[in-house]
Amino acid sequence: EHNPGNEAAREAVLKALALDDTSAEAWAALGLIQWVYDWDWVAAEGTVKTALMYGPNNANALINTAFVTRTLGQFDKAVELGKQAVSLDPLNAELLTHLSVIYWSAGRYNESVQVLERLLSLYPDQGVTIARIAVLTLLLGKSEEAWQLLQGESFEASRHWAGAFILHDLGRTGEAHQSLEWVVENTSDWFAYQIAEIYAFVGQPDKAFEWLETAY
Repeated sequence: EHNPGNEAAREAVLKALALDDTSAEAWAALGLIQWVYDWDWVAAEGTVKTALMYGPNNANALINTAFVTRTLGQFDKAVELGKQAVSLDPLNAELLTHLSVIYWSAGRYNESVQVLERLLSLYPDQGVTIARIAVLTLLLGKSEEAWQLLQGESFEASRHWAGAFILHDLGRTGEAHQSLEWVVENTSDWFAYQIAEIYAFVGQPDKAFEWLETAY
């Protein structure tokens, strides 16, 4: 089913390219549409390469290329592209968040934490950051520390999302289930993928696949 917003975005980008086919921003935006909406990663890879050809120092072109290469499993390349993007705009919260996700995907949890801690120092009131640090701390084998960190998270949905992982790992399964139930009851219309993550982590793959299908 077509999403009108995505189709309008594609139409706008194609108009921009018709006016200037050397626009790195426009090529980067088209690559993002092909990656996120079309799931045509071969096309997206070619498009973001064009974006970088016209804008080798364009932060959006770099970060979009990083996400496409990450999707293709080229994690080291994705990290380098993400780092380049951040170096061009080091105070950009979105770029820092993206770089932390790329490190996370690459299994480089310590480096992901470092980026998130930098983000937190710059934007202490931004929700979700602490929850992500807490989950990464859990993945690094420090569940008690993760739980203590999570107490500083202000965004309720993220607190319950991260809490479900951490409490399960701590053996506090009743509380973990309560957090999972809260997430399902309050965020299912926009947090389906994250619900699937929890079910996968707590060893319920059938439920995880159900929620992945909902997310899809």
